[in-house]
Amino acid sequence: MRHGPAGPVAGADDITTAEASLAALLGQGADLTIDIQGENARFLLYNPDGLPIQGTPHRPLRPCRAALILPAQGVAIKLQFVECWHVPLRLLANVLGSERLNKEAHSVSVWRQIIRLGLAIVADGRVFPKLADDGTDVWRAGPLTEEEEKTVGELADALVPPANCGMAMDTKPHRLWAPRVALLAGLDAVAEAMLRGPGTPTVLGNGPFTAPVPRQQHAPAIVEWGEGLQDAEPTERLDLVLSVRAPQKDSPDDTELLWADLRMRFPDAPAEYDRQWRPAGDAASDPEVVALLRRRLRRIAAEWAPAERILERLVPDTFTLRAAEAVLLRGQAARQLERAGLRVEWHRGWADQLRTRAVLERRPSTPGTAVRPRFGLDDVLDGRWQLSVAGDDLSDSEMDGLAKSAAPLTRIHDHWVLVDEDTAQRAGDRVIPHVAADQALRAALTKQISIDGNTFDCEPVGDLADLV
Repeated sequence: MRHGPAGPVAGADDITTAEASLAALLGQGADLTIDIQGENARFLLYNPDGLPIQGTPHRPLRPCRAALILPAQGVAIKLQFVECWHVPLRLLANVLGSERLNKEAHSVSVWRQIIRLGLAIVADGRVFPKLADDGTDVWRAGPLTEEEEKTVGELADALVPPANCGMAMDTKPHRLWAPRVALLAGLDAVAEAMLRGPGTPTVLGNGPFTAPVPRQQHAPAIVEWGEGLQDAEPTERLDLVLSVRAPQKDSPDDTELLWADLRMRFPDAPAEYDRQWRPAGDAASDPEVVALLRRRLRRIAAEWAPAERILERLVPDTFTLRAAEAVLLRGQAARQLERAGLRVEWHRGWADQLRTRAVLERRPSTPGTAVRPRFGLDDVLDGRWQLSVAGDDLSDSEMDGLAKSAAPLTRIHDHWVLVDEDTAQRAGDRVIPHVAADQALRAALTKQISIDGNTFDCEPVGDLADLV
């Protein structure tokens, strides 16, 4: 049966019967909530005790089963799968347009005011087309006047369960939609239902923004137009950090996957909470923030293909990295990502446990040569690479093992480490090319040395150490 935001196609007799049954149930204390699904929202009628609604719905009412977070005893909440009725917006607006019903629930009273506000906005012509994050053509209500913004704030304070029971995420901890988000979704639902009326396709054709239901748009001109609107929207500065976790202690030695978590903050936001670092999953109850996250990650994915995997999640919060992908983030790839807007860190610094330093000492005198001063500027010094894990030096055999390992992720000294190609090469070929005395002296004083464009910690030994 064809249906859209306004509801399924139904005859006049069906609609009259449906309105009467809906008014009766609302007058008996049934509750009303909004259920946001992606860029669209639907209104659900349900019993406050979670039991199925008695009777059979008449078209365009439809039975459905929804996961709702209902108030339980005390202040607790619990997730329940509730047998509900899906109420089309036009039908609901007709019934709520009358006076207050007998024994009307608080949720119904709040949504009556919100729907009336939405109808006033649509009647004033303040609606606009938009391409949703998934490319779907949708209608949105707005912009709001200053007085309407004040009303929205007051109604949002009243939009508490059971008027707002839709689940923002299907994983624990269960989260409700932020009241303002749910309210604005209700206003947008009014715009969708009113502008996609039964006669819209007949009069305007079955094209973008006029079809009975929202559809994904693939025409290049429309997609380019939609992306242009998104780029033109003013957005707050958003900082992103990807935190890569080490494998668990009991993970098998051939582990190849690492979990990475996305964190975010709005450093210029007026609210302190938004200025603090928090998991990206906390944004699940705010579709606008989720949409902003996804747009930013799509740009990052153009620079770094693994980011496409986090975009597969409903809320881009966590995903897996292959060890071969993670080890590249120890070098130039991380700097490129930071320029693209994503900083990489290693949870509790686990990947920084493996260190490489240069050990410098004067080449020993050959037998038969004259006794020389302890150190001279014409000396040539020998050096070697020394690897350590968590401050403990590795033996020659352990470094040989790292050099021969085919896997970039390995466990040594009960620590997980990432070994890139350059580090593996230094572990296997530990001889450093000869170092001039003046460079060695600077390195001994600063405890750092630059070799092949990279800076390493430096440890002087022997005569060179005695000098400093």
